[in-house]
Amino acid sequence: MKSYLYILPVAAAALLPMTSMADTSYISFEHQYRTENRFNSDKLALAYQFDNGLRFEIAANLINKKRDSFDDPTNYSEYFDTSYRYQINDSLSLIPSIRLKFYTGAGDDYDFSGEIGDNGDTGSRYIPGLAVRYDVNSDLYLWTGYQYEWRKYTHTKGNTSADNQRREVYKVGANYQISKSFTLAYTAQYQDADYTLFDNKQSNYEQSAFLYYRVNRDWQPYLGVDDTAVATDSDHREAKVTAGFNFYF
Repeated sequence: MKSYLYILPVAAAALLPMTSMADTSYISFEHQYRTENRFNSDKLALAYQFDNGLRFEIAANLINKKRDSFDDPTNYSEYFDTSYRYQINDSLSLIPSIRLKFYTGAGDDYDFSGEIGDNGDTGSRYIPGLAVRYDVNSDLYLWTGYQYEWRKYTHTKGNTSADNQRREVYKVGANYQISKSFTLAYTAQYQDADYTLFDNKQSNYEQSAFLYYRVNRDWQPYLGVDDTAVATDSDHREAKVTAGFNFYF
């Protein structure tokens, strides 16, 4: 089984000297729990937002077995995210982006990548995208975006791998700064794919709401909930509950 475990620390070491040039830098950790499937997962990320609009993020995702928290990891993945915010005027921005995600594979009965319809087998996902942001005022901005996702599975000698897959994702969202300390974020998305996503169909929808609390200059804990599909062959939905924090430096 091919592993990309070494990439995250190497990339982090390469980016750390850039912190002095960054307008905003932070480390993020979050834990997620799915209320129906009872999967637990954790994510650790390192992000840099430069004052010229350029942004980098690297992250590691650890998926655990059903009903087991912080135990028996069943899948591991990393992603590398790059985006650039191009300011057209005081209100309007274009944000092209690309995300590269790598999977180590699991090979057991609890094989799950965190994405319904994706079995988490060894391979990669390539995600170019484009978003448009409109700042209504200093407290509120609206945005919409499109992503094209290509899922490529690793082909090994003597083993028949799954066919490569594609998915298109359409998103809309809003961020509202309620006060100096609290920020509310909402996102809705529609997915269309060439493989089954939800209720035996090749389409799916999701929505999420997050509340962020800025304790001080360094700490920002947050809570969130997503409305997600339970399985590809069911019309049931479940909540994915997230608790995490950002540490700015």
